[in-house]
Amino acid sequence: MTQLLTANDRARIKDEIAQVEAKTAGELVVAIVRRSAEYSAPRTAITFGCTLATAYVTGLLMHDHHPRWVLLMQVPVFLAMWWATGRPAFIRALVPAQTLDAATYGSAFRIFCQQGVHRTRDRSGLLILISETEHRVVILGDEGIHKQVGTEGWQTHVDAIIRGIRKKRAVEAIVEEVRALGAVLAEKFPPRPDDENELPDDVVVS
Repeated sequence: MTQLLTANDRARIKDEIAQVEAKTAGELVVAIVRRSAEYSAPRTAITFGCTLATAYVTGLLMHDHHPRWVLLMQVPVFLAMWWATGRPAFIRALVPAQTLDAATYGSAFRIFCQQGVHRTRDRSGLLILISETEHRVVILGDEGIHKQVGTEGWQTHVDAIIRGIRKKRAVEAIVEEVRALGAVLAEKFPPRPDDENELPDDVVVS
């Protein structure tokens, strides 16, 4: 379960989405993930490297012990390192920024498809994804809205959410940007008499 938003926070965001969508034919989805990837390759490399280094030093210090005991002593070292390299701060320090970016975009694209953001009538679906471990925010707009706003147009909203999270104002920042993005959707895709709520308003937690 997400540590960034409480149940009350998610309910507040859901209510804001419902209010926003009442003024537009567009659809908006907010999703939050604890981690966008496992980063197994760099974690394995660091873990094995530290374990081997520890085994070498232990062998030198305990040269009179049977090698079997030296090896067995590395099991807790391996487990401890694998746990440590899975901590969010360690991942951000260990994994290159480009890899973190790519993983977050991959996660956003997956949820974009899973939630059917690409299947709205006017191709006006919009996804806000927050990835906690990576400290990344991605906004993906479907074809109808993206061609009118573009990647640079979303960046201001991304930066505002990130600033809010850093100031411990995550829910306030998300609500404010849902409202701001709702205004964009309302301008580009005004409501129609036959509008339906095509996507759920609940915050997606993964």
